[in-house]
Amino acid sequence: MTYQPLKAEHFQNPEVLGELIKDIYLMYKDCSNGERTVAGYKGRHVEKDLLMKLNIPCLNLETLGCPKYGKLRHITPQEKLLPSCGFHADDTVHHCPITECHAFWYWYKCFIAKHANEWLKVVFSFLILSDD
Repeated sequence: MTYQPLKAEHFQNPEVLGELIKDIYLMYKDCSNGERTVAGYKGRHVEKDLLMKLNIPCLNLETLGCPKYGKLRHITPQEKLLPSCGFHADDTVHHCPITECHAFWYWYKCFIAKHANEWLKVVFSFLILSDD
């Protein structure tokens, strides 16, 4: 089945996709105040290969234990999920890139917050033990 985007979808020609991704990454990097910027992706080698070809540092969210979107949308609080972008005939069975990216971002944000607290506990425990 071929994909025939509507004009309202702001479809980008795959031939310029690499340039577009590189431009978006560079704009994000310029706004990061010198912090390291890494592009997260989910699982597939296509995304990894493209990011590596563009020399964009990347991280497979699966290596951190991120579940597939089908599971993620059921374990994420409903109020934290974005509604469909409006271009899908059936909102309950689609894989909208916008809603997926937001769900993965929300999972990552919670993952980092959870583990940051664990890391802080370890550091504080170490500091307390060092004072003895």
